[in-house]
Amino acid sequence: MLKDQNYLASLAREDQVNQEQWYNHINQNDSGLPIDGLPCYDPAFDASAWPTIPVPSVWEDEGLGAFNGVLWFRKEIEIPASWAGDPTTLEMGNVIDEDIVYFNGIKIGTLPSQYIPRKYDIPKGLLLEGKNTIVVRVVNLSGKGGFYKGEAVSSSNRGSGLGHFRRMAVFDWGQVRPDARPFLRSVATYGLV
Repeated sequence: MLKDQNYLASLAREDQVNQEQWYNHINQNDSGLPIDGLPCYDPAFDASAWPTIPVPSVWEDEGLGAFNGVLWFRKEIEIPASWAGDPTTLEMGNVIDEDIVYFNGIKIGTLPSQYIPRKYDIPKGLLLEGKNTIVVRVVNLSGKGGFYKGEAVSSSNRGSGLGHFRRMAVFDWGQVRPDARPFLRSVATYGLV
């Protein structure tokens, strides 16, 4: 059966449909993305009640246990007048598994794989004097989630890491039927069998 290209194509289509349904489900249940009210990446959103977590770290090592799902991380930083308006780069190392990064409420990047170091450009004019907000939505599919230890979260050419972030857990895979999570098959894997 694995030599049959039509069969392999049907598996790939089935996996695509399952994955789309699964992501639609988690996005509909993500309280960080409200339809009414402020999303948690909006700079005006009040995240003062969120607990903090050191970054870089994996959240299983920081008291969350075996949590697989969506976590939001938020950090407010102060920018001096001498940096304001300049284009710069936010470097975060690797994130397990997927991320979307917002800077002052504007999406600046996203990557779907834990194996690619995050390096996102902050466009000219987005870096403001005074308070600036970095928000990261992390989707962890399985295993340990978070930011690889040893990888600094920093703004390039601007100095040290950013330390502790506030975090909010918004969706746990435990709330999903086991069959609702996609089983992602790989055609390349089938070819090796």
